[in-house]
Amino acid sequence: MRKLGIDIGGSSIKYAVFDKYSHCLESWSKETKPFATLDEFYNYLFDGLELSTIKTLGICAPGLISKDGVVEFIQTPNCMVLANSNMNQDVYSRTGFKVQVINDAKAAGMCEIKHGKAKDADSVVLYLIGTGIGGCIIVDQEIVNGHNGFAGEFSYQAIDEGSKYLQVGNQTSMSGLVRTYNNLGGQAKQGKDVFDAYLNHEDLARQAVDAWLRSLCSQLLTISSFINPEYICLGGSISKESWLIDLIDKEYKKGIREFLCTDKIMTQLSTCSFNQYTNCLGAVYKSEEY
Repeated sequence: MRKLGIDIGGSSIKYAVFDKYSHCLESWSKETKPFATLDEFYNYLFDGLELSTIKTLGICAPGLISKDGVVEFIQTPNCMVLANSNMNQDVYSRTGFKVQVINDAKAAGMCEIKHGKAKDADSVVLYLIGTGIGGCIIVDQEIVNGHNGFAGEFSYQAIDEGSKYLQVGNQTSMSGLVRTYNNLGGQAKQGKDVFDAYLNHEDLARQAVDAWLRSLCSQLLTISSFINPEYICLGGSISKESWLIDLIDKEYKKGIREFLCTDKIMTQLSTCSFNQYTNCLGAVYKSEEY
């Protein structure tokens, strides 16, 4: 029997089917759309799925999700209908599957513990770059949840802007990159548009990417200083772009030398193990624990 993982994201919903050995058999995605009711949302989520061939269903979503599956806090615009709902119960009532819905970044952490750097390392931080920023802290093959399950939510690191606090994730995410580029006079709908322009040597794109890199690596330096993990694993669609990972790594190492004035900080940058469907597989693992 097959296993299905569903990763509900801010801009897309990813699906991946796995065999009993956790090999991905097929994967696909569709746009995340805002809905007014939970019925509309779940009808869209499960539309066209043949669940009769599925043994295990795993689901992850953005936001602060309790052990019971209650979405206690969420700020993702297209997913606000999930606020205060019990996803475990809602999925079971509609599909008959018992699931343990998990935060998307912590689902990625589950996958890294099984197959990635966290399998053997003493400490790993996942930094997931998408529409927003997700994160997960892993120590000795265990996910650090914190008192309220909020540990690792790096997007919410505060930046003092004088009259108010801003979230660093608004600068380091793909939506932050697009916003910076468009504020400079560009016209982009997604991060890929900016990176394509950057690779074509457009000056506006260079300015935007340079500013984004600086903000991103500032936060990576903070993580290295506060947590000092063995690895910081970058995830999200950018993790497939080796040229971009190299660019981030170069800026990060420059920051280590300039800001910390040492080459003794040994936190290394890497990428998540399964790129596109890491969250899907981690969500399956979590439900298998249920």
